Amino acid sequence: YYLLVLAGLPQKFISKLMTIWWRHDLFGAKWTLLAKAYSIVRGSRQKEDAPLAEFFAICAPMVGVVPPAEYLQRNGWQLGPPDADSQDGMPTLTRIFVPTITSFPAHFATTTLSVDDLVNECYRVGYVTARTQAAPAASNQGSLT
Repeated sequence: YYLLVLAGLPQKFISKLMTIWWRHDLFGAKWTLLAKAYSIVRGSRQKEDAPLAEFFAICAPMVGVVPPAEYLQRNGWQLGPPDADSQDGMPTLTRIFVPTITSFPAHFATTTLSVDDLVNECYRVGYVTARTQAAPAASNQGSLT
């Protein structure tokens, strides 16, 4: 989802930067919700039949995930050029401030949506279609715990 922010960087840098971001992310529960919903809608379909980018375009705004264009600013990150003595050319990542949940607008801070809500929306908008049965419910798919 946030690859757009790091477009043009080599994968080794993207991995390092995203690991740092993930470690400091305040919204891990939202990512868990999205992962479970995607797992359900993808089901036994092929990846090309349930593109992840399209899923995020539908569901990430629903649960209030910070959009890529706002991610760095809202989370206090600044991405800069590599240090002069950098051996590998890794961009610098500086934390200007450390946000708290209360520093985010309400629509980013919390969500009241469930996995079922996300799955149902995916069916409603035609992202996936039920084959011969009704859309599966999260409660039928097992627990994350």
